[in-house]
Order: sequence, then structure tokens, then C-alpha cells
Amino acid sequence: MFLILGLGNPGVRYRWTRHNLGFLVIDAFALSEGIRWRKDKRLCALIGEKEEIVICKPLTYVNQSGKALTEVREIYRIEEEDMLVICDDLSLPLGRIRIRRKGGDGGHNGLRSIIASLKSERFARMRIGIKNSTVDSLPSSAIPEFVLSKFERDERKVVKETIKRAVEAIKVVIEQGIEEAMNRFNG
Repeated sequence: MFLILGLGNPGVRYRWTRHNLGFLVIDAFALSEGIRWRKDKRLCALIGEKEEIVICKPLTYVNQSGKALTEVREIYRIEEEDMLVICDDLSLPLGRIRIRRKGGDGGHNGLRSIIASLKSERFARMRIGIKNSTVDSLPSSAIPEFVLSKFERDERKVVKETIKRAVEAIKVVIEQGIEEAMNRFNG
């Protein structure tokens, strides 16, 4: 089994926020593959399955994503090497995709939670840039408000195109491997 985990916050209130880019991508992937979401009573997550693929949207908040991941891994017996985590990245320009085989949390609390739960950084991740021209001038105290803000109207076209590219990248990871996806999509 291969697990694809999209990070985001549950609820309509957060739907088009920057921090929910992982949810937006995994929803688009599910739609493209005809995968239906279902709530598994054993998990704090929405799950979808197709052949050897499991997709997951934690129903915890981003900062507790590791809890949901631990439950999903136990039930589906998924190894770290058979996972792809999709999340937003404040350090990357809006629309840039960066795929890595492993690595640190890069200041992302959802990745930090996952690393703490796994006790390992050895899982693939797709980070998608949300940084715009205002970020560098923001005080650190304003960052949480920024990541929880909705995309500006003029950013939405870039976001929609990025979601399409991210879905393509997921398919390449599944069909051709992480190296090929890194070569084709890392910007």
C-alpha cells in the first residue's frame, strides 16, 4: 500500500486558506482518480482507497497531523518509505513545488507532528509554496494569521494551476517513482 496524506485544517472555514493547500491537492487527486472519501470510525481522518493507494485527510488540525497518521499506518500497515505527505510551505514562492525523499520539518508544525509521531524524517514530502510579496515584511507574530488567510483573488489562478501540477506529480510518484517526480516538478 502507498499512503498519500494531505495536510490541512478541517471545516469549511479553512477551505481556501494557505495552510489547507495539502487538502486542496489531495481533494483534486481524489476527484481525478474517482476516489470517494469516507469517514473511518477507527480514525481521526477521512480515507479513500483505490487498488494499492490510500489517501488521507486528517480531521485533527494541522499541528496534530501525526496522531491521525499513526492510526492510519497501524491499520493499513504502511511503512515510512511508502508515504507522501503534501503540505504548504511558507519559504517557497507561491506555486513552486518541491518534492523530497526525506528531510526536516522546515518550520511546518504539521511536519513536526508527523516527524515526532514517526520518530523519523524518512518519508517523502511535497511542499507547495504559499509565500507572496508581503511575507518578508510581516512580523513573526503575524505568520499564523497569514497561513490561515484565504488566497487573494489575484493568487487563485496560480493556485489552481499549481494544484493541477501537484496532482500530476502525485501520479508520477506513484507510477514512476519519487526521483522522476523530483526531476520533473521541483522548481
